[in-house]
Amino acid sequence: MKKSDIKKYQANLSTLLAICALTAFAITGCQQKTKIETYQKPLATQQNLEKELEKLKAENTRLKQQLMTIEGLNPEIRLNAITQLSNINITKRTALFDKNKDGKNDSLRLCLRTIDSQGDMIKAPGQLTIQLWNLKADPKKTLLKSWTIKPESLKNAWSGTLMTSYYKFELDLPQISLPPTAEMTITAEFIDYMTGKTLTTQKVIKGNK
Repeated sequence: MKKSDIKKYQANLSTLLAICALTAFAITGCQQKTKIETYQKPLATQQNLEKELEKLKAENTRLKQQLMTIEGLNPEIRLNAITQLSNINITKRTALFDKNKDGKNDSLRLCLRTIDSQGDMIKAPGQLTIQLWNLKADPKKTLLKSWTIKPESLKNAWSGTLMTSYYKFELDLPQISLPPTAEMTITAEFIDYMTGKTLTTQKVIKGNK
């Protein structure tokens, strides 16, 4: 082998060894980085869990304090201090109306007042059942429609004016075609979640001409 070939071979060998060393270094670095990230993730998750646990402990302590306060009150005094619902009333604003402007009533607007023992309007938590009746129809077809308003929907329906407040609902009658002058009976049943009482009322209504 010529001397020039030997030098060329040695140069190529040195280059190859350098490339191998750089590759090994890069692989080692990536592995170390992956290990660091792998260890950091569980650590971060554990810290989040510890924070949530502290929040739950604080909330639990607060609720226990509230319970101790309530238990320390005289039950009769506590009950008398609570504003209690005593009556419900369907207002004059309640009516059937033609929402689609096709000459037939297709919607029901209900305004219901919830009244306490002092005669004031109050926003009472509970569940409301509304029924629309045609008492002049065949006995098997007198009930036209029934709706149940859950507590979460009821609390968002509180409305009113400067003079009074009430729960307001606009309910569709998709399967009922009523003439504009139709006379119907509407009933309302309110379950008061504060006292467990069930209050009922009814009203004869007419559509808007």
